[in-house]
Amino acid sequence: AGLVDNLLAVSTADAAPLVSSSVDLGTLLGDVAADLRAGAPDRSVSAVVEPGLSVTADASRLQQALLALGTNAVRHGAGPIRLTAKADAGDVRIEVSDAGGGIPEAEQAAIFEPFHRASPGTRGSGLGLPLVAAIARAHGGRVGVRSAPGAGTTFWLTLPRGTPSGG
Repeated sequence: AGLVDNLLAVSTADAAPLVSSSVDLGTLLGDVAADLRAGAPDRSVSAVVEPGLSVTADASRLQQALLALGTNAVRHGAGPIRLTAKADAGDVRIEVSDAGGGIPEAEQAAIFEPFHRASPGTRGSGLGLPLVAAIARAHGGRVGVRSAPGAGTTFWLTLPRGTPSGG
């Protein structure tokens, strides 16, 4: 059932109408950090957000995307997890970083493809990152990764500050 739900979520994330409102990113990232700490009490999780930063978005979908990135950091990363948000020209850039082993460069291009798993043999359907990418696109944004073996991983999400194109 979970796999079917994930497939449905990925296939409809770009097409389903957004329920957009002004989202305070300090509150949202604080909530995501609290959820991650509750699920992984042995990990340090922090949220650092530029004061007063908000975006017009579907709060539920954005939270879903950030929880997926944070859950990946818990499962596959190591060390502290840091969520950050800052203004970046006319956009907002949100990052989820860990200090883990990193993702090999050869894997990075494929990790947003459905069913691809950079860590074979681990739990998961390989649909979390494609869902994050679909949610970003639905908001008129983009997603990407910066990683190096031994240096950790940072997933980033950029969103326009105005009304999402899907809403």
